[in-house]
Amino acid sequence: MTTAKTTQYSTQSGPSTMRKLESTCSTLSLPTLPPKNNGCRAYGGNYAFTSVDAQGRSYAKIDCTTKAQIG
Repeated sequence: MTTAKTTQYSTQSGPSTMRKLESTCSTLSLPTLPPKNNGCRAYGGNYAFTSVDAQGRSYAKIDCTTKAQIG
């Protein structure tokens, strides 16, 4: 959790008098997500070509590390 300090100025007491207001607010730090990776593609080889790309070519979805077909 992160704490931030904000400073605001108010003229509620009159137009010529400014009053400094300080407040502390807590913000919740969210974990960063890893980039979305949809795996790798094989356009050739001994795979069942089950998908088609935007250019109309058939490909197989494979794991980038093991080269095993995943879809």
